[in-house]
Amino acid sequence: MSLDAIYAFVLILKFLVLFLIFLYVVFAFLITRQIRLLNSSFNTPYEKIFTFFGSIHFLISVIFFAFSILLL
Repeated sequence: MSLDAIYAFVLILKFLVLFLIFLYVVFAFLITRQIRLLNSSFNTPYEKIFTFFGSIHFLISVIFFAFSILLL
């Protein structure tokens, strides 16, 4: 295998990882949206906690995506 083929394979792998992390960010956004829809459907004493953890989960996934763009 030539060195150019290895670099091309690594580049494709990097883009694949970035794409998968981006899909996870979309998934985290959808979870946050579903939590808000569920909280509007019925009231629970824990709705603020669910909203908080959903937002934190989304924020962490966006930060992870940003770091992966910088590092990869």
